[in-house]
Amino acid sequence: WHLPPTANQLEEIAAVFTVIHVDGDVDATDCGAAKAALRGMGFSIRKKEMVQLLEQCCPHALHSNRLSRNDFTALVVRYMARKSPHEQLAHDFALLSGGKAHIDASDLRRISKTLPSGNSVTDADIVCMMQTLQHHDGPKSRSSKPLAELGLSFEDFTAAVGA
Repeated sequence: WHLPPTANQLEEIAAVFTVIHVDGDVDATDCGAAKAALRGMGFSIRKKEMVQLLEQCCPHALHSNRLSRNDFTALVVRYMARKSPHEQLAHDFALLSGGKAHIDASDLRRISKTLPSGNSVTDADIVCMMQTLQHHDGPKSRSSKPLAELGLSFEDFTAAVGA
């Protein structure tokens, strides 16, 4: 059982499609670009898996080598549904942390810059987020840590999202 994609995931998929669409046709891309996009999104997909996905959600693309925006969305959503929740959390954590063993204040700053304008995040906001998410330290020890020392482990991350 898997949850449907979130609005943010659908926005990310749409943004990726916008980058990979075939020149001159903003509503289509080819299968090779779709596979490369999946890899760019952090999914390691083999040719055999790609063919299976195409057979399941858009078999016409195997013959035409073209995917519409809706085909691409269906492909990515189906691939995401194949992953276990733990695999998906590990993937998300790796994207957020930049491949490090923890998410730190610089990662949250980087992510906050992608928010729509008008949604500024201060260092105080980041400290508050990190302190809220870190469950293994007591509240007294969390509040005394300087910003540079705050970090969110994968364990903290999975606990924070309720996994």
